[in-house]
Amino acid sequence: MATLSPDSIQTATVEAFGKVKPSQFGDSEFQSVLFKTATGEQIWKSYTVSSPELSQLKKGQRVTLLYRGLKHGKPSYDVVIGLLSGQAEAVPPIPSPITAPSPVTDEAKRTIARDIETSAKLYRFCLETARNQVGELLGNDLALVKDVATTLFIQSLR
Repeated sequence: MATLSPDSIQTATVEAFGKVKPSQFGDSEFQSVLFKTATGEQIWKSYTVSSPELSQLKKGQRVTLLYRGLKHGKPSYDVVIGLLSGQAEAVPPIPSPITAPSPVTDEAKRTIARDIETSAKLYRFCLETARNQVGELLGNDLALVKDVATTLFIQSLR
């Protein structure tokens, strides 16, 4: 059977629950749920037993499946609980962001400039630190040193 296409929304019914099994690492348990779409396609999704989503699912319940792409070579879906048949088509479209830009005040421009200058100084410090700490290990390859500096910069912003 064909899988759902990207960005598709489709209703499905909870058909069955699998047995509770330990995870491959033994640190938790999971349970698989079988969903059946209106076209007859069967889709399995696993949940940890402690998952709030799993506790909300009941056999025969209608849900909405949102295709999210491939995960480990298999189609992956998000399950939305509470949308019934016919409501999937009623999902409001995302509004178009076509609006006139608001004028930026001089004070806002100065604040942005200060933020950019501060970020540039921080990146320069990260670059110097990367060069001093790991430059020799990387053969003083500027591209690799920049990669390390960028990682340090991003980590410092978290």
